[in-house]
Amino acid sequence: MAVPFYNPLSNTAIVRAPFDHFRMVWAALTLTTELFHRPVAIRVIHSAATLTNCRELIIKWNRALLRARTAGDSGAEDDEDTLNDAQGIDGLDQLVEDGEEDGVDAGDDADDTDV
Repeated sequence: MAVPFYNPLSNTAIVRAPFDHFRMVWAALTLTTELFHRPVAIRVIHSAATLTNCRELIIKWNRALLRARTAGDSGAEDDEDTLNDAQGIDGLDQLVEDGEEDGVDAGDDADDTDV
């Protein structure tokens, strides 16, 4: 397992894991409540077979988050509902390109999955 990308400004990371274990890694990340003695809430927003697919979704996600933060009142929480309302998105599935099943893209690199 590796973290090829982390942006502390947007609190976004890409975790690379073997495809056979991506569901276990996803569950472990979701259930993680503390890192380095600091409380965290990790949310997996996408799983793909290539880094390029993950990076494209991160760009879309960050743009949508920026629009959600700048649109409307400043007291609104930055949760998924606020993001969806600001973008008119019915969940993250709308951000993912067509042709993907269960959020996993059947890309070239079948041995690894980026979560």
